[in-house]
Amino acid sequence: MNSHRVKIYWDFTRAEFSHQSAEPKSSFYIAIIWDSQVELFLGDLLADALRRVKAAKKMSTFVDPILLSRREHVFGHQNYSTNAQLLGSKHELGIECSSGVLKVKVDGVVSLVVKRLAWKFRGNERIKVGELEVEFYWDVFNWVGGAGGSGGVNGDGYGVFVFQVGDDHGGVWPEMVGPEKKLMKRKSMSMSSQGITLSPTPSCSSVLQWAEESSSDGGRSSCCSSSTTRSNGSSGGFSLLLYAWKSD
Repeated sequence: MNSHRVKIYWDFTRAEFSHQSAEPKSSFYIAIIWDSQVELFLGDLLADALRRVKAAKKMSTFVDPILLSRREHVFGHQNYSTNAQLLGSKHELGIECSSGVLKVKVDGVVSLVVKRLAWKFRGNERIKVGELEVEFYWDVFNWVGGAGGSGGVNGDGYGVFVFQVGDDHGGVWPEMVGPEKKLMKRKSMSMSSQGITLSPTPSCSSVLQWAEESSSDGGRSSCCSSSTTRSNGSSGGFSLLLYAWKSD
């Protein structure tokens, strides 16, 4: 970028959030400025951003950014939920895990039931979300492996879940930094002190490898909020990566 500096401006002081979501839905903005141009803008307060960014001479030519992937951490005892926009359609996604059974809910309706998690602690299935087909991947080894071989899901640590939709599969998740990295490190150290070995690190977890391999050949196997965006006209796809933590 030669000698030009990249500047980032943001304002979340009035941001409004969806229920059970850390993602703002209105009254916020993020603006990235390079060479006195607004190269990327997110939010709905463009006028406010331009008044603050006095150095910006003009808007760069770009279309609305497309969210490619999102990584999120959710907490609970047996039930975990979040909201996601799948190719323009907003839905509430829920995961219930108890008594050796995994249930996936979409807008409160059960879409998938996986029994005998002691043997099926990793896998993937296709579910319907409205008119969309969504690939769902799960890895609950940490829960099953820490349940003392009882066949339940009483172990600690986190479960990993991936929802993928669209033609352009394969999520790209930024490196964990800041509070997110500290969370993973603190929990990993806590589990290690108890003699519990966690499933592989997020970057090489089996469920993420399956998501990449299955999306490349269209096959299926059955045995972190961070996000990535791009600015182009392709509808592409979307991947949601969930880390579900059992509350202390």
